Amino acid sequence: MQTVYIGKTLINDSFLGTKRIADITTAKSAYTIEYLVVAGGGGGGNYSSGRNGGGGGAGGLLSGSLTILPNVTYQVQVGGGGTGANSNGSDSYFTGSNSYIYSNGGGYGGNQQTTGASGGSGGGGGRTSSGTSNGGNGIAGQGNSGGSGNTTQAGGGGGAGGAGSNGTNGIGLQSAINGTLQYYANGAGVNGSAGNGTDGLGNGGGGGYPSNTSGYKGGNGIVIIRYYGAQKGTGGTITTDGSYTIHTFTSSLSTTTANFTYLG
Repeated sequence: MQTVYIGKTLINDSFLGTKRIADITTAKSAYTIEYLVVAGGGGGGNYSSGRNGGGGGAGGLLSGSLTILPNVTYQVQVGGGGTGANSNGSDSYFTGSNSYIYSNGGGYGGNQQTTGASGGSGGGGGRTSSGTSNGGNGIAGQGNSGGSGNTTQAGGGGGAGGAGSNGTNGIGLQSAINGTLQYYANGAGVNGSAGNGTDGLGNGGGGGYPSNTSGYKGGNGIVIIRYYGAQKGTGGTITTDGSYTIHTFTSSLSTTTANFTYLG
């Protein structure tokens, strides 16, 4: 007969071996976190022969909550933005033994008369001499498709909260997970109006324009982990917002890989 305690309750059970005792301890110490995982935005399409490139699509965005386990190392990757024409953003993820949260990089904007690339959100189609050029497809649950290009202008990139369309930016999603309410994962505007995508938000890069014929860069992504109470884990830049502890992971390269460990 083996004697163990669960809380203040005494249990006598010959079937409770050491493995089962460890499982009980782990379950007791599990903790709920909130997460925001944003991939890098796609680069804008080329400008050529007086025709603008399509806007880059936003990086895929996933948010929610999950239960994490103590003394488990979770791998974090933060995707960089696409460097310009024909360059998708890089993926971001938060993975571990009980989680797989993977956001896909944004699709690049189409060059003149070509379609945008698919991605977390799709890139906009390039301006055409006749007819239309389609935007790239977005991934359901992460983003939306890019807008089509036509004879007057190129298409905008898709955003997390709404599909891009001619003359319209793809609208991202608002979050205050780091204590400041702001939009993440916006698709680029048409005709280069968005410039470079903002780093740390996963925005798409603007389509090529006479002032930047190769298309604008997409914004780097970000991964943010938040939980209630004092610091219980390691990894990233650690800040607080009221009663919450926040771990922020950012990228200045094509990808940055780090670890998050919940100590319990």
